[in-house]
Amino acid sequence: MTTFTETEICSQALGLIAVGPIADFATDPSNAAVQCRNFFDLCVLELLERFPWSFAMRRALLSTPLLNAPVWGFKNAFQLPNDYLRLADNDKNNFPIASRDVDFVEWRIEGKTLLIDATGINILYISSDGALDTSQWSPLFVTTLTYLLAAKLAIPLTRSMQYASLYNSMVTKSLAEAENAQSVPEGQHYDSETLIVVRR
Repeated sequence: MTTFTETEICSQALGLIAVGPIADFATDPSNAAVQCRNFFDLCVLELLERFPWSFAMRRALLSTPLLNAPVWGFKNAFQLPNDYLRLADNDKNNFPIASRDVDFVEWRIEGKTLLIDATGINILYISSDGALDTSQWSPLFVTTLTYLLAAKLAIPLTRSMQYASLYNSMVTKSLAEAENAQSVPEGQHYDSETLIVVRR
C-alpha cells in the first residue's frame, strides 16, 4: 500500500483551494504550513470518530470492573482503553445490545467508562492510535482527509466560503463511499452483537 506523508497530504489539500504546496510539514515556516499543522491532527481524529475505518479497529477485553460502581442505573463500570475513541458502530450509546447469553443488555458510555450490569465484556472499538501510523491509512481515508483539510484551510488561507462548502460536501460524499466500500474482510460482518459481548 502506498504511504502518503503529512507534507504530501497537506500539499494536495492546499492545491484544491489554489494555494501552493508546502516544503515540509514539520519545518516549513509559511502561513500555509502553520495552518496545516494547526488542523491536521484534529482532522484525522474527526474522521476516525465519524466513520469506523477498519485500519483503526481494535479489540479489548474488559474484565475488571472499577471499584467505584455507578451510584444508580448500572451494577458495574469499566475503564475504557486509553486509545478509545468510539465503538466500531453507528449505534447510540444506550442502544440495547443483544447477546447469546441474555435477551438484551443495557449499557452506556460516560466519559472514559462503560456502564453495564455484566461482570466482563469484549468490545470492538476505534483507536486513536490509528492516527499515528500513516502507513496503515487506506487511500479512501487519505482522500477524505484531503477534502476535510481543504475545507478547514479554505477560510484562514483564502477567505472562500465556496471552497469550504464544496469540500465539506466532498467529505460527506467520500464518507458515503467509504460506507459502501467498508474494508471489513469479505465474509465477515460486525453487527451489534459483536461490538459488546457479555461474558459469564
